Amino acid sequence: MTIPKLPKLIKIRQTLPRPEVADLATSLKSQLAQLPTRPQGARVALAVGSRGISDLVPVVRIVSSYLSEQGYLPFVVAAMGSHGGGTVAGQLAVLEGYGISEATLGIPVQASTETVAFPGTAYQGPVLVNDLAWEADGIVLINRVKTHTDIQAELESGLAKMIAIGLGNREQAESLHHEGLEALSHAIPLIAEDVLASGKVWFGVAVVENAYAGTACVEVLPSESLLEQEKRLLRYSKELAAALPVAQLDVLVIDRGGKDFAGSCIDTHVIGRMALIGERDLDTPRIHRVVVCDLSDHSQGNAAGIGLVDFITRRFFNKIDFPSTYTNCISCIFPERGKLPVVMETDGQAILTALETCRTASIQNPRIIRIPDTLHLESMYVSAAVYEELSHRAGIEILSDYVDSIDEFGNLIEF
Repeated sequence: MTIPKLPKLIKIRQTLPRPEVADLATSLKSQLAQLPTRPQGARVALAVGSRGISDLVPVVRIVSSYLSEQGYLPFVVAAMGSHGGGTVAGQLAVLEGYGISEATLGIPVQASTETVAFPGTAYQGPVLVNDLAWEADGIVLINRVKTHTDIQAELESGLAKMIAIGLGNREQAESLHHEGLEALSHAIPLIAEDVLASGKVWFGVAVVENAYAGTACVEVLPSESLLEQEKRLLRYSKELAAALPVAQLDVLVIDRGGKDFAGSCIDTHVIGRMALIGERDLDTPRIHRVVVCDLSDHSQGNAAGIGLVDFITRRFFNKIDFPSTYTNCISCIFPERGKLPVVMETDGQAILTALETCRTASIQNPRIIRIPDTLHLESMYVSAAVYEELSHRAGIEILSDYVDSIDEFGNLIEF
């Protein structure tokens, strides 16, 4: 069988919903001003996780400034479960990679692997909370609300999960994941309910992003209504979520995977794969081969989720921190997510080999899409077979002629 060279691709843009907060600072400050006052001098832990939220630094800065102006003593505590290798140094490095540091914020930034336990009421078992957060006078949760890569429920990735997994540190993250995804989705709201009932959580700050990773809305959620309000925001987030414009592909090329794009480095809903033994896989989209060419710097070498794909490059492989990756995969009891795909030397070799392993009929007129990552799906390169399907669809704009995607050195051209 003769394998053709990689076909030329055309760059397109799909129009996606783009609501955006007009003035982030004004919106957030006006909501914070409506909160009840607390005793001055209170130490307040700002729980910040490992997700790549576009406006994370300004949101944390606005909240910390408000608390300081009220006479409180805010500090940041890492709330990311087993991410960052489950170590203090690793989690502080993750936060610093997002610009969350004492130098940038002017308040202490701390992490701890220790927890405090108390018996749950809604949750029938011990509830674990990061000791630095629990020993503070109050906790403020700051996180993005969005679809979770593995669970489907009324509460997925957001403030409730930050309480149960993020603040539960590696110990609780591991124990909950060991029960399976169904039990995990059941436990998250119960643990969150118990922690909220303690009175420790003052409020949460929920961010919903649009398909362009811009801030669609930011809301301050009082602890007493936090869970119900988060359910509403999750529904809104799903309305805004981006997706590939077609349901079937031969090869999907992803420039970068990373923890700043999805908890599994590559969003399972975008690629249509769960790849978890004993768990039901997704029905759509159907993609025969997935190639990921690089790992983002914000991932700090954590490539948990790489087992979802078929081919990676040597560049990607050389960036993997295996202890951090394996800690994350084992804590979630998803060792299959840490398995290595086939490693090829260059982008071009990875893509051509992926194409070579497709069915003969597909090779003649392959359906290929190239995206920068699974979070940003506005602009993409598509092959002729895909463009034929999209050419008469509303909301599709052509951005280039057909071009070679690979340069003379075997690397992808700039997006």
